[in-house]
Amino acid sequence: QPCNSATLPLFPMNFSDFLQLNFRFAVTAQAVTIQRILSGPQRPGWSWTFESLIHFLRSQAPRGNRITAAQVRQLMEQVVLPPLGHNVTIRPAIGAPVPGQWVTAGPVDDARLALFLHGGGYVAGSLRSYRGLTTALARACGVRLLALDYRLAPEHPFPAALEDVCDTYCWLLARDMNPDQIVLIGDSAGGGLAIAALIRLRDAGIPLPKAAVCLSPWLDLSLASPSIQANNGVDYLNPDLVAACANLYLSGLDPHTPLASPLYADLHNLPPLLIQVGSAELFCDEAREFAQHAQAANVDVTLEVWDEMIHDWHMLQWLEPQARAAIAQIGAYVKKVLYQEKKADSTHARTTFILSSE
Repeated sequence: QPCNSATLPLFPMNFSDFLQLNFRFAVTAQAVTIQRILSGPQRPGWSWTFESLIHFLRSQAPRGNRITAAQVRQLMEQVVLPPLGHNVTIRPAIGAPVPGQWVTAGPVDDARLALFLHGGGYVAGSLRSYRGLTTALARACGVRLLALDYRLAPEHPFPAALEDVCDTYCWLLARDMNPDQIVLIGDSAGGGLAIAALIRLRDAGIPLPKAAVCLSPWLDLSLASPSIQANNGVDYLNPDLVAACANLYLSGLDPHTPLASPLYADLHNLPPLLIQVGSAELFCDEAREFAQHAQAANVDVTLEVWDEMIHDWHMLQWLEPQARAAIAQIGAYVKKVLYQEKKADSTHARTTFILSSE
């Protein structure tokens, strides 16, 4: 039986769980308040609310060498944000080879679309838990967005998720979708999955999408990048959790396998890439290294390193201005490549490296 978000438990929260969760957050917020009074924020620019939430998420993330898929799934599914804004339509992708949902937010051109691949370490994540982000991306990009509910490990280890992505993309082409009007978007594991799909499609001789956008992508399952340890205790992710997800997905496979860890892949002849990563997250250094490899392979790649942002900060758009700014940048990029609009300038605090083949 397929294992994806449709078959996962909802982890409903009863009143007792709700009270305990709020109590734990209150304790965390109190500790953050005392720490900020004594020595200021942990990182420059972090608001009290943002820092309290990061500390709380860090305290909830499992640690140790016996982390299970169920623990990761429960962590991601306990808090589900509703769609944001108005004129939002969410409907099932009828006829698709893999379950998914079409997401629109306002008027769109049906000829242009984004295929979205959620994060969750290849073992968790769902259309429910990502509804807030997919809605915001659909609105910012001005396209139809197909959120894919790919199969999850350990029930379906590598390469099941990759097969689902490629099968869905080929299904779109079979429906006469123009590849030049499609972008891939993925966050975290979904960002690595987007790059792996481009490589697999390229090697199969299938026309590639116009571009890909990767949010805090996980590109090296060997966990060799220095920031995995350097940003431990700052990011809410921890190396134990990331290693557990890698092991569940790989199921004994070499973590340097290119289609599992695109950092080690041949990147020639890939379409333009936008990569956004936070300077305070575990995956920062592998994103930098990947961008350098892509540049060396003559790929048009734009790497944005956002100052003091943690992993997948885009998910905190309801709280953090930098998350809303990053999503706006994604929208500007997608409109540039699909609609040939001039990319908007931005004065938001971040470090941007434009690495182009030109």
